Amino acid sequence: MKKAILSILFLLVSKIYILGCSCEQVSFCEMTERSNIDYVIFEAKIIGKRIYESDDNLPFDYSVVYAEITNEYENSIDLTDTIGIYMQNDGVSCYKNQDRYDINDIIVWGIDPLLLDSLGEPDTLVEYYTKISGIFCYINELRKRNKSINGKIKDDIFSYKYDVFWDRVKDESCNFTNEEQASFECTKSDYIIYPNPTLDGRISLNRLESYLEVRNRAIEIFDINGRSIAKYDNGWYEFNEIFDDFVPWITLPRRGVYFAKFSCNDEVFIEKIIYQ
Repeated sequence: MKKAILSILFLLVSKIYILGCSCEQVSFCEMTERSNIDYVIFEAKIIGKRIYESDDNLPFDYSVVYAEITNEYENSIDLTDTIGIYMQNDGVSCYKNQDRYDINDIIVWGIDPLLLDSLGEPDTLVEYYTKISGIFCYINELRKRNKSINGKIKDDIFSYKYDVFWDRVKDESCNFTNEEQASFECTKSDYIIYPNPTLDGRISLNRLESYLEVRNRAIEIFDINGRSIAKYDNGWYEFNEIFDDFVPWITLPRRGVYFAKFSCNDEVFIEKIIYQ
């Protein structure tokens, strides 16, 4: 009963706190450069989700996303090994939604310390953890995918090499440039044609996430005679919070050999496609 009352108080305080929320989330670098707030910065893996329905003790529905700390970087010495992000299920736009998270996602969070509280909860998943109110405006969130980190790092930087990102965070320089990122992004390993060979003529032009935010990139398909049969040129891909991939599917017109030309900044890569 006591824990339930504490949970109610925690969420009600969050409700009051949210009244000042404009929901214009600043970039990660802008957040870390604010001298008046010692943001808590850490990396965690999503390990579970749970929805709590309203009852006599809890007057509203809410959900919790549980995450296990994998790396602590700044001002996070008091965090428990497991954290819980609390999200009210009342349609308030400034709260995060549990549907944004999948099990085993790796998330980097920068959080206003005012949103932290350490409380236990009668839960089969964890017995004690740091509780965090999931107010969107006061939590900066990035996601690790393969060897890159993705999210609003700076106003015009939305993807960066993971190791380099943390070096810059730790030395507090936040010196990220599009030019440096381009040298990481433009590698042949970023491009995937699937299936290849293809039996029905349908292929997916996919790439690893680092290809997503390259300023100048295009994909073009040619037949054996050099005729262009498909071209995709998206220019600058704007940041999408749900991290949708650019994965065009095309159908080759007839059996034979084709070539895919991938252009990335000043780099050009050619891949052969076989329609059996």
